[in-house]
Amino acid sequence: MPKSRPRGREEVESAIRASAAKLIAERGPQGVALRDIADDAGVNFGLVYHYFGTKNQLLDEVYASATESAARRLREVEHLDDALDVLMSLGDGTTARLVAWAVLDGKDPTELFGVSPSLSVLADVVRRDAAEAGRPVSADDARVFAAMAMVMALGWRLFGATALTVAGARSRDPEHYESQVHGWVRQFARAAITTGRTGARPTGAPAGRAPRRRQVRDA
Repeated sequence: MPKSRPRGREEVESAIRASAAKLIAERGPQGVALRDIADDAGVNFGLVYHYFGTKNQLLDEVYASATESAARRLREVEHLDDALDVLMSLGDGTTARLVAWAVLDGKDPTELFGVSPSLSVLADVVRRDAAEAGRPVSADDARVFAAMAMVMALGWRLFGATALTVAGARSRDPEHYESQVHGWVRQFARAAITTGRTGARPTGAPAGRAPRRRQVRDA
């Protein structure tokens, strides 16, 4: 059955955002015209311009909406391991593909995303859990951890099936290994909040040489 046409500003805007995210994730920004988005959303072409303006403005809205949606989910969790579970299983992979297309197109991430609210929330959770564990970390270290977590989550979404295949795993379906992967992610979370920057090369140390471990005393 044909889908019903959205009515009212809220429904129309929601339909346009959803169609834009889906089509851009499938084809890339260069492969999608505003008319394609309007047709897929079931709205009049003029309403896309009316509510969102140019294609670039609509792209900005799509990226902002994706990262804010993730932030809302992350604000609901209490601890880092739960936050990483959410990050690893969030959405259907559309956001991962949107980010991939932006990178492939050479877009400036600061123009598209700014400082991601979802990663800001994740960094705050890192600092909170680390402080509770008696191993406080700096704001910048927490943001570096959030960046690593983003790469891990997006990479698993984009390349999980391919990586499993070339690694010779028994199944190429990432969902088959969900509990196993989430277990490792939880270990990653615990390491971040209990060991701090263990293994980091001190500033000025020659590359390729293992850094001397510093003894960390409990407070």
